[in-house]
Amino acid sequence: MFVIGSTLALSDVAEERLRIHNAAYSTRRSDHSCRANLPVHPTRVWDGDGPVWCAEGPRLRIAGIAAREANGTCRLKQPCPTATAEQARDALVDVVGTRRGVTREGHILVNGPTMTCRSAGSAGGSRTAAWCTSPRSGDVSWAMVQSRTVLVWQRYWRGHRC
Repeated sequence: MFVIGSTLALSDVAEERLRIHNAAYSTRRSDHSCRANLPVHPTRVWDGDGPVWCAEGPRLRIAGIAAREANGTCRLKQPCPTATAEQARDALVDVVGTRRGVTREGHILVNGPTMTCRSAGSAGGSRTAAWCTSPRSGDVSWAMVQSRTVLVWQRYWRGHRC
């Protein structure tokens, strides 16, 4: 990791930029066009809607979609797709990059091209909901819907245009 300025590492800079954007624009705001596009490199995938770990630090939840949890369940008040958790996770791996291994915790290690992501606000915990575009698949949320392993979550899709 390279030190920038006094104490911020490169991954901290990316995370701080996402935090600033999250604070400036609440998740209630429907117009995300004024948010900065951030370049990120995917390194790990947990399940079909994320989080996707990025080399720059942020953990992204893919905005506007719902997948089964890694244990195969669906959360209350969330769309529940028929595809298995593994099918959705593997589809997201294919959308953002190529599989290169598995961690002890079960995260799929990926090698993918730089994606451009725009924050849609906090996704709870240390995750940021984001609309991402990949040179590999275009709009990541839409590519996942097209994979038929996730469902559009209207509450968060909010008229997203692919």
